[in-house]
Amino acid sequence: GQWNAFISASSRLTAGGSQFAIFGPDLPLSDIKTAMLDDFVPAMILKGNRPATINRKLRALSTAMTVAIDRDGLCRKPMFLGSRGPSGRSKLFSPEEKSLIITRARETGQNMLADMIVLYIDTGYRFNELRSCLNDEAHINLNLDPPTMTIYKTKNWEKVGPRTGPLTQRCVEILRDRVATTPKGAKMFTLSRRQMHHRWNVIRKDLERAEDPER
Repeated sequence: GQWNAFISASSRLTAGGSQFAIFGPDLPLSDIKTAMLDDFVPAMILKGNRPATINRKLRALSTAMTVAIDRDGLCRKPMFLGSRGPSGRSKLFSPEEKSLIITRARETGQNMLADMIVLYIDTGYRFNELRSCLNDEAHINLNLDPPTMTIYKTKNWEKVGPRTGPLTQRCVEILRDRVATTPKGAKMFTLSRRQMHHRWNVIRKDLERAEDPER
């Protein structure tokens, strides 16, 4: 179907089965509208999905659409509101908030964290999964069309195996720089979980969101 032009392996969307069930595997990305995404969230809640799982599925769909835009296959994305927390507010950051977070990370010299945030937003890979990525062609292939990133140590790797996903243009630029500056076979991202939490909390404080329990 048309999804396969942007999702290079079915396991990339373990979340994908849910999209197929709601939207159908042959529905063009351009036909998915905001109202359909709004219907997707309660449908996933009825299936027993937690908010974080629903939002991860939405990020996977958003990534497919971003790649389609990069490759002139789609003009624009519909609005992704995501699942809401106890306050009733969406737990997904708005595009403006995402841009502000990345900008603030770079302004404070946290370029590795900023790079990981961009990859997290555009690919849907978890931070721990990104930390497992090595500088080799088994993980990063920027010569494919579209370029891809493969994560072997996924959360459920024993059940579903590795996941391969397409890369947006800004992810390609980040990884091209990382490939050039990282020794062959070494980890691309070396921040420990503790370092990541500390640096993220600094950014949250700078953005006056340190007391926000949902973010």
